[in-house]
Amino acid sequence: MHSSRALSAMAIIALSTAALAACTAKIPEPGPSATPLPLTVNPACPADSTPVGPSASELSDALTNARAGDTLALAEATYVGNFEITTSGTAEEPITLCGSAASVINGGTLDSGYALHLQSADYWRLQGFSVTNASKGIMLDDSSHNVLTSLDVSRLGEEGIHFRTGSSDNVFENSRISDTGLVTAEFGEGVYIGSAESNWCRYTACEPDTSDHNIIRDTTIFNTTAEAIDVKEGTTAGEIRGNSLSFPANADVESAVNLKGNAWIVDANTIEAESGDGIRIHSILEGWGASNVITANTIGTPTGRLGIEVVGNARELGNIIGCDNLTPSGVAVSTNVACS
Repeated sequence: MHSSRALSAMAIIALSTAALAACTAKIPEPGPSATPLPLTVNPACPADSTPVGPSASELSDALTNARAGDTLALAEATYVGNFEITTSGTAEEPITLCGSAASVINGGTLDSGYALHLQSADYWRLQGFSVTNASKGIMLDDSSHNVLTSLDVSRLGEEGIHFRTGSSDNVFENSRISDTGLVTAEFGEGVYIGSAESNWCRYTACEPDTSDHNIIRDTTIFNTTAEAIDVKEGTTAGEIRGNSLSFPANADVESAVNLKGNAWIVDANTIEAESGDGIRIHSILEGWGASNVITANTIGTPTGRLGIEVVGNARELGNIIGCDNLTPSGVAVSTNVACS
């Protein structure tokens, strides 16, 4: 019996070994690791762009490593976080960050942070993507000669776009801003240019915030809780042209455009104010609120509000109100000063 059991056990081992060998023969030897598929360029960007992967870390790395002449193509993905740009292009070789409306920079919360912050970053082109869900949408500090175009900026705790601390010679165009001020209504401007005099010691060593020569054109701004465009004292010679600006009746705001700088041109805009005035010029600080030119705008306001109001001593500071500012029905807008 002992011998029979031993033979039986040996047979079982032999059969098991043969079966294992047969199974093992069917499993291929491991080869080299699979090569990841290359990232494809967003079709909204130039074909020779460098694609940026869909993660927040990949976007942060791309912005950090960008050099003059680069074009970075966002994926059609949502990048969650607060992203910063601190490098610069040149006039001959700007840096481009582009995407489609489905390329979304999402700040992660309405309560704090900038979705995208340019800090001492010049000669960038930001094109085609969406910005949402942050305290502030795009902030520019000490950043000049940038072009922001075809952007969709929406659902923010405070303002949409802010040019601050000497950010000059920038262009914001062909874009849309909506639904600002969802946390702090009084700070819900669509576009904010410069800093209030009360903040100069915080941002610009107690000197005027000379965020000059900025252009806002061909952009739609609506459903803001503060001014569609707020231009602060200390800024000079910018342009507001060809925009469509409106705010709802429940907005606690004086006007669609609040102008306190010097030598600004406000031309050919369509303004629909469901509350408040269309455009106001103030001089809240000596030497500011002067030599602005307001022409060829179409301005609709509720009964009892002015299309254009020049406040206080700003009436003596050479501001020009053109007689070609009209209501939607084609008659001269209501104003508290003589037109010319």
